[in-house]
Amino acid sequence: LPPGEVRAPHWAPGGHIVRATLRNQRTEISAFWDIPVDGSNASEQIGLCPQGGSAENGLWMPDSRYFIYEAGGKTRHDLWAAPQRKGWLSPNRNPAPLTSGNGAWSWPAVSARNDLVLSINQSLRGELTALDPKSHAWRQLWDPIPAYELDFSRNGREVVFTRYPDHTLWKS
Repeated sequence: LPPGEVRAPHWAPGGHIVRATLRNQRTEISAFWDIPVDGSNASEQIGLCPQGGSAENGLWMPDSRYFIYEAGGKTRHDLWAAPQRKGWLSPNRNPAPLTSGNGAWSWPAVSARNDLVLSINQSLRGELTALDPKSHAWRQLWDPIPAYELDFSRNGREVVFTRYPDHTLWKS
C-alpha cells in the first residue's frame, strides 16, 4: 500500500480480500484498496468515485451483489452502489448514485434484517444569531437569510456579508 491512513476495513465476500479506505494525508483524498489476505498485490479500486474527490466507508450488501459506499468532494458526499462482478464474463456496470441533493451522506450500514440501507445525513444550514444581553439567550437574526462573515459600515447603516452555503457576497 502507498503511504496513508487506513480506515474502515471490511472482509470481501469469500474472505480472500479486505477492502479498506486509504486516505492520503497530504491531499486529503480517500480511495478504496483491495488487499489480499496474504498481503500481496494490493490494488486501488478505480472508478468508484464518479464525482472526483474521495470514496470511502463502504460495505458489501449481504447478498454480495453490491458494494455501498460514500463518495464526493470536501463539502458533501452521496451514497453509491457499485455492482460487484461475479466472474470475468460478468458485465462491468458503473456505480449508481443512491442519494443526491441536500446534505452530506455518510457511514452506510445495513439493517439487522438486511433489507434496508441506513446512513447519516448531515444538512448544514447557516444561521446568524445574536446573544441577547438581557435574557442571555441566543436569538436568530435576519430570518431566513443565512448570513455570515459580516461587517457593518462605519455609520452602522449598511452591512456586507457572505451568504451560506454558496459563498456569494451581499450588501444591505
